[in-house]
Amino acid sequence: MTIISRRGVYLPSHKKETLRKPIEAAGLPDRLAVPLFIYGETDNPCVPSVCEDDRVRRYDTVGVFASGFHAVAPADGTVREVREIRGLPYLLLEVDEEQGEPSPLPSADPKTVLEKEIFEMANRAGVTAYGRPLSEVLDTYKKKGVTCLWADAICEQPYSTARIELLRTRGDEVAAGLRLAARAVGAQAAGVLISAFCARGLPEQVDGLAVEKVLGKYPVQERAREELAQSQGELLDAGALLALYEAVALGKGCVEALVTVNGNCVAAPKNIWVTNGTPVNDLFDVCGLTEEPSCFLLGDALTGRLADRQEPVALGVDTVLAFVTDRIKRQACINCGRCMERCPRKLYPTEIARALEAGEDEHLLRLHPQYCTGCGVCSYVCPVGINLTAKTKRAARRVRRLLEEEELAEARRSLPNAAPEDKGNAVPALGAFARDDLFDPVGCEAEEEQVEFWKKGSPSSKGKKKSKAKETRKPASKQPVKKTAAAERKDGKGTAKGKKAGKGEKK
Repeated sequence: MTIISRRGVYLPSHKKETLRKPIEAAGLPDRLAVPLFIYGETDNPCVPSVCEDDRVRRYDTVGVFASGFHAVAPADGTVREVREIRGLPYLLLEVDEEQGEPSPLPSADPKTVLEKEIFEMANRAGVTAYGRPLSEVLDTYKKKGVTCLWADAICEQPYSTARIELLRTRGDEVAAGLRLAARAVGAQAAGVLISAFCARGLPEQVDGLAVEKVLGKYPVQERAREELAQSQGELLDAGALLALYEAVALGKGCVEALVTVNGNCVAAPKNIWVTNGTPVNDLFDVCGLTEEPSCFLLGDALTGRLADRQEPVALGVDTVLAFVTDRIKRQACINCGRCMERCPRKLYPTEIARALEAGEDEHLLRLHPQYCTGCGVCSYVCPVGINLTAKTKRAARRVRRLLEEEELAEARRSLPNAAPEDKGNAVPALGAFARDDLFDPVGCEAEEEQVEFWKKGSPSSKGKKKSKAKETRKPASKQPVKKTAAAERKDGKGTAKGKKAGKGEKK
């Protein structure tokens, strides 16, 4: 699959240090920090199921999310406390020196397991994909009507090679996980997508599934997803597929991941198996450092976030980098237009940044920053070092809040009609909306039509008052109502005398 586009960039590659090299294990540290949160899901809180000083075994449940997803203990140990690190909740676990047999989890034959059981086992084992519970991702694909599912082994950023190494060393298990995920979605297991420049040494098929090479400018993964969507196809992370196979076939919890450790001050870059909650510092004890880094990144060079030595590595992080770098002296925008030219979403990052700083919400809404994918291309091509990606993300959060407020206001305006409570001179609860139609729908409809009628230039307000006066006048009940001359002429019964009377009435 070759994706041709003038948007995006060609990135330098630093993968040769870790490609086709032996994979090692980081080992267990003295303490682990198990995350009790899911990034971006504020409406899915986790309730700890253990208390301080409780003993837990590997794969035991230590917390349950509102969606039914489980947080799993990555090792045998003692629970010490629940603490916030950078504003996010973690469960601190003191690890035992000697590890016993893990707690058994339910397993099944991958060939006969039911669709419902796949969802349940993925939740119980704590399997995630793209930072979300795998069961939620699969449910989304099922509702979208996905018909073919592809394993995502695309490593498009400069340093990461973890997915490629998973495919090279454990490809059969990744393929088995893809077939399980396809069964849960009701789709077909189509094959595996890999980056073309990392394809050397990989077979053309993995357990009967085709291996397709993807070539194009970064971000090629997003464009590949768009191409697949035209034929009802979707991608699923290779690491999540491996964890799904182990959860269903072997009854193992998702407690470790393959992570690429690299950077310009790393002595021996490599891919290592890292237990969930391991501090960043422990990874560099395995790989070594040539000099003291000035910064650490969780994630690859364009989309990673800054971290410190003691921050835990959570599931979903496949790259940890260490750099010695000088501080960039940022300057004002020079209006070169590179960010607009290269943005794969055709956004205007520099204009979004200006509108955000000026507080121009209406202009910000017209620029649509909420469609930013966070690929980092705009920051990468900026010649003066402006972090446009961070500004665009802040603008996206601002726009989402504005849209939510607008939707809330619209929902309030469309509340069902209800009669106000009689509380004397108190203002009714719904009076704050200044909408009479919330109380009297029939009267309001008539009034709105009348107001619209007067706007079109029909009778004056004086005539309006007369008509109201006529409506309030009570006709005599005993005297018969006489027909007008116009009515008589219409009926064909008018006389000459009646015509003269009619003329007199007109005068």
